[in-house]
Amino acid sequence: MKTKDLISWNTLIGGLAMHGRGVDALNLFIRMKNAGQKPDGITFLGILCACTHMGPVEDGLAYFQSMVHDNSIVPQIEHYGCMVDLLPRAGRLE
Repeated sequence: MKTKDLISWNTLIGGLAMHGRGVDALNLFIRMKNAGQKPDGITFLGILCACTHMGPVEDGLAYFQSMVHDNSIVPQIEHYGCMVDLLPRAGRLE
């Protein structure tokens, strides 16, 4: 793809995350940021989904905090849903 816009980045990240390729999704997220593209709420939904399927709770929490504090994105119910899904998988929520 010659030019990648936010929609194409989000589509690729979300698709990888949903199909169990979380590491690839996270690596693509890093490439996206290195390319100068600013993530949005949809981007972080894909990233949190990737963390949910992979299980790195600390990474998921760090991405969630980065979304809020570094990117000024207000979490939506879908973001909280990913966090609620992530925490019990790691035994951190009863």
